[in-house]
Order: sequence, then structure tokens, then C-alpha cells
Amino acid sequence: MKDTSSRELGSSAFLFTDALTLVSYVPTTSKKKKNMLLLSSMHLSPSLGQTGKPVIVEFYNKTKGGVDAFDQMSAIYSCGRCTNRWPMCIFYGMINTAAINSWVIHSENTSASGGAPPTRRKFKQEIAKTFIKPWATQRLNTPTLPTSLRGVISEFCKVVRERSHKVVIAASRFTVAYCEKCPAKKHRKTRFHCVKCDASICLSHCYALCVDCEGNQEDTHSSQEDTHSSQELSHSSQEDAHSSQQDAHSSQQDTHSSQELSHSSQEDTHSSQEDTHSSQELSHSSQEDTHSSQEDAHSSQEDTHSSQEDAHSSQEDIQSSQEDIQSSQEDTHSPQEDTHSSQEDTHSIQPTVSVLDDGEISAKLQPITLG
Repeated sequence: MKDTSSRELGSSAFLFTDALTLVSYVPTTSKKKKNMLLLSSMHLSPSLGQTGKPVIVEFYNKTKGGVDAFDQMSAIYSCGRCTNRWPMCIFYGMINTAAINSWVIHSENTSASGGAPPTRRKFKQEIAKTFIKPWATQRLNTPTLPTSLRGVISEFCKVVRERSHKVVIAASRFTVAYCEKCPAKKHRKTRFHCVKCDASICLSHCYALCVDCEGNQEDTHSSQEDTHSSQELSHSSQEDAHSSQQDAHSSQQDTHSSQELSHSSQEDTHSSQEDTHSSQELSHSSQEDTHSSQEDAHSSQEDTHSSQEDAHSSQEDIQSSQEDIQSSQEDTHSPQEDTHSSQEDTHSIQPTVSVLDDGEISAKLQPITLG
């Protein structure tokens, strides 16, 4: 897949796993047959677009503006450090990605609740403080922690410092030890120690107080603790007020959504009533159609019956006409018989002619009896 010398321009090659797809694409505009490798967990099929490019490449070309913006944001505030270990590079990239995504989500939620979204720098500082504060507070309990570092941690974490060395007294002149607070390079010896923890400390890391000042210091310390607790209470009350505002806003949104749901349910009820009314009208029209079809069937039956009666009457008329024709034929035959009989009668009568004395001729018909 890496060797593109034997591949054509615009060709693609795919590799698959259960949840990932790797595509190797040689662009058509590349003169040196550049190999473009893209890994996707969204596309799981070797499909090509209308331009002949893989769908993964087309999707990247459409969304690479967001990729460039993401790379720019990662470069501005990056947690990466110079290292020769490649797993650390991956880890730094994961931290940058998580920080940018969390800032985007937090900004959207803050804008939706009506607040002003924080800048990305301030947001990353708050993330760093959130991760550092538990470990820094735990480190304050280390007895050998340098005073300068203790002050920085207390100021950063906003923790009231408690002095572990309240009263310092001098021990006997023969009890000498190295200061536990000084670095080992100084090798500073001291004969002072703490009354509370019995730690050997030099004058640079201790202070001496009288009884009245010690009581005043304890009162000051208690007042500082009370102030700190009151600040925490006010901060918690502000958080409660902010959460109550968010709850009220969410309740308003829920009320608005419930009103929309009720309105949509009313519209659905109205549409269902209209559907019921239309179905009733359809059923009524179907009943009317059925009734009209029944009437049409009845009328067709009556027409059939009348046509049958007409056919029967026509048959009777035909029969009567046949009888008339037969009678007319019989009537025609009877005059022929009469004519024949008259002819026979005429033939049977023979005239007799005789001459009288006075010269007159007399004629007389004499019937001839036929055998």
C-alpha cells in the first residue's frame, strides 16, 4: 500500500478491521504519485464517490476546515513537550483533544444558560488548578517542605497556612543538631527545636512569641479560618443560586416543551376527529352507493322482467300472425277449389244446339253426368 510507483493516478486501496477503515489514495493532481492515507471509524465500506475519489477522502475535503481550526487551537495552547518517546506524543495529543472538546461543550452549555462563556486560556487554567490542587494540598502536610514553596502552594490553592512551629525554646547547650528545614549543602547546626514536633530548626525557620502574642496569633488564625469558611459558604450559596437559576431555566424549558406537546396533542386530536368525520362521510357515501346499486339492480330486474314479457307478447304476436297467414292461405285455397268446382260444373254441362223449322236456332244446356 505504501509503494505507489506501480499504481495509477486516482487509484485506491482499502484495509479493514472490525471498526476501522484505512484507505490509500493516489491523487490525480500529484506528479510524484503522492500517497494519501486516511483512517476512518465512520465509513466501513470501500465506496467511491461521483468524482471517482473514495467517500472517506470526499468527506475529509468537506470537513477539513474544522480540522485546520482544531490544529490551530491545539498549537496555540498545547500541553506538548519535547520528548523522544512516541507514546508521550500520543498522550499529549489526547490531552489537547480532550481540552478543546470540553471547552466547546462548556461554552455551549454556558451560552444556552444565558451566561458568558470563558476564554480558552482561563478554562485551561481552571482545569490545571483542578488537577493540581489535591496533590498540592497533600504536599503541604510534608514537614520538610521549604517555606518559599509552601507559601507559593498556599497562595495558589488559597489555603490558610498553619504554622507548625508555634513556640520555640532553647534546649541545653550540649544538644546540637542540623536544621531539618535547611538544605543539606548548608550544614547549618542549631540548638533550637520545636515544642510540638521536636524538630531541630535554626533561627531562619522559627520565631519566638510571648504568651499574649501566641494567644493573639491563635485568635487571628481562628478568625482567618472563620473568614475562609464564610467565603466557602458564600461561594457555595452562589453556586446554589446559579444552580437554582439553571433549574428555573430548565423548568421553563420543560413547561414550554410540555405546552408544545399539549398543542401537538390537541392538533392530533383535531386531526383524528377530522379523520373520523371523513370516515363517517365515506361510510355514509358507501351506504348510499350500496342503496343506489341495489335500486339499480332492482330496476335492472324489472327491465329484464318487462323485456321477457315483451318477448312473450312478441312470440304471441308472431304466433297469431302465423295463424293469420295460415287462415289467409286456407282462404286462398278455398276460392281456388270453388273455381275448380265451377270449371268442373261448366265442363259437365254440354250445350245442345238445334235448328227449328222457322230457321231459328235454339240452344239448350244438357247436364252430363260424369262417371
